[in-house]
Amino acid sequence: MEILPDPIHATLLLLPFLVAAGTLHVVLWKPLLAYLDERAHTVTHARHEAEDLESAAVEQMTRIEAKLTEARAEISTTRQAARQRALAEESKIVAEARGKAETRVSQAVDEIRRDRTTAAEALRASASELSGQIAAQVLGRSIAN
Repeated sequence: MEILPDPIHATLLLLPFLVAAGTLHVVLWKPLLAYLDERAHTVTHARHEAEDLESAAVEQMTRIEAKLTEARAEISTTRQAARQRALAEESKIVAEARGKAETRVSQAVDEIRRDRTTAAEALRASASELSGQIAAQVLGRSIAN
């Protein structure tokens, strides 16, 4: 029994193994490793692209929030200006109405004074005539003015 293998026999056994290993390397391992490298590259590229998109989205969101804040401030300013114009218009209308009311009250007071004066004069004339008639009836004779 020999401990050392026969070199020809070992070579004949090794040759199909090497051919099979070379063929497997070219047909299976090389495309598989290329696919895995391409996949890793694609995943890395997709992650970088996702990070870029996320940072762009955050930046866009910040710009939108800034514009929204600016728009809210502008709306508040516009609303305040409109409120001030409305208050000024209200004050103007109230002042005009108050002036017209004061004029009408003043005219009514003047008319009442005139009517009172006229009524007082009529009462005086009437009182003078009535007092003459009463005195004539009481005395039983006519009294001349």
